Amino acid sequence: MTARNVATLKSCTSLLAISQNSSIIIEEGEGASCKVYCSVCRAAFGLQGKFDHGRVMESSREFCRGFRVESTELLSSETQRRKFYSIRRKIVDHLLGASSSGDAHIQAVLDFKNKTEEQSRVQKVAVSHVSAALACIKMKSAGVNYENIIALLAGLGVDVGTLQHSR
Repeated sequence: MTARNVATLKSCTSLLAISQNSSIIIEEGEGASCKVYCSVCRAAFGLQGKFDHGRVMESSREFCRGFRVESTELLSSETQRRKFYSIRRKIVDHLLGASSSGDAHIQAVLDFKNKTEEQSRVQKVAVSHVSAALACIKMKSAGVNYENIIALLAGLGVDVGTLQHSR
């Protein structure tokens, strides 16, 4: 998170503005309350929170499961200024990794980036394997030449994965 993003979040005057400028999501709840949670942490750690040596980290648990906020606090910071400022401070601390439990959000962002990089690599490998299989089928020699084509692709520098591709 850059200093510009932090300045934008600190200048927000409502929780709705904070949710528009960050990964914080606001869901309508029962009655006059809403649920506030971090979508990045929820996706990375799941609903139970990330385990750190058998303990659930407090920040990830709170922002994964979400916490309840009265709907009056969403619209204006003028009515309940102290409550709003404490919630905003909690959110900014979570996004910066400055909360009491450490860098749970930063770890979630890194996990999310690693997962997206891994998914893109998996897709590229699958495309190269399917194209090799289609080439073998067109040559009507799928049982004989598939491994050879995979070896040729690997020799040309195409990412064919790290699994052993022999029979």
